[in-house]
Amino acid sequence: MNINTLDLNLFLVFQAIYVTGSVTRAGDRLGLSQSAVSNALKRTRERFNDPLFVRTAEGMVPTALAERLIGSVDHGLAHLNQAFDQGRTFAPGENWDYSHSGYVVLGQVLEEATGTSLEDLIADYVLDPLDLDDIVADQGPAIPAPAVHAFTAERGTWEDSTFWNPSWTIADGAAETTTISDMASSFDAIVGRGEVLDEESWQAMIDPVLIGFGEPLDGCRACHTLDENYSYGLGVVLSGDWVKQTPSFGGYASAVVTLPASRASDERSVTIAVAVTYTHDSPVTGCGTTIGCTVRGHVGSRVSRTSRADAAWLLVVV
Repeated sequence: MNINTLDLNLFLVFQAIYVTGSVTRAGDRLGLSQSAVSNALKRTRERFNDPLFVRTAEGMVPTALAERLIGSVDHGLAHLNQAFDQGRTFAPGENWDYSHSGYVVLGQVLEEATGTSLEDLIADYVLDPLDLDDIVADQGPAIPAPAVHAFTAERGTWEDSTFWNPSWTIADGAAETTTISDMASSFDAIVGRGEVLDEESWQAMIDPVLIGFGEPLDGCRACHTLDENYSYGLGVVLSGDWVKQTPSFGGYASAVVTLPASRASDERSVTIAVAVTYTHDSPVTGCGTTIGCTVRGHVGSRVSRTSRADAAWLLVVV
């Protein structure tokens, strides 16, 4: 197949039919007429020489080929959306904004500088020295059993997102699945106690040197003045004496926070890790996720536990 002659809009239609299970609802989702969607599906079928979807009483059911294609289609469309949404509104050094693409570039730099894959570098320098046996690297959608299932309406319909492909979110070789205990122990060792880095690098990671930098800017959703409650270190969020990350993906959300040993009165780190999955009416907040706000609000008491009726919680304190 020659991509130079391929209409990429066909993949938007393919994705919409896969998500909605209906030509009509796919048209509603995309703002297209039913005949336009049907015509696009016809052209896509001709391209792949496959029906792709079979009409049944339950709706449009994907064929085996469509099931194999959807991960790559989601991946590609997500990259395109990300690319079109990356316009910068200020020159480097003039303001602060969050850009996840830096992690992707960093992975490529590390591989180029060392001649070693990022997956092997992470294993050699982090996973193996810390005996993190439950962290599994897989750039695809596989999750070792047993897996906590997640659900989301991000694609316009409430669906099981457990095995969505995360490869587009991070550098090749850095997509990993972990247990909550390994998430807590790794963050405690790396951030809380600085066991992987030398002293200078560890302090640079958690040093709040950006407090007071940045300002709100029209057209930049994340631009704001960094303060004691929220500033950024090297790859981590700083909130008072605490250091945290709040990763989320496709119906999963988590937070891990640590009081570094260097900031604790007894020179012992404290790390809390929480993971949740959402129900249909779970709110999403200005913190990115409810769990991110909840943990931010409770870290001041060092070790706190809270609960919600609409989320499944897992919590580990190290």
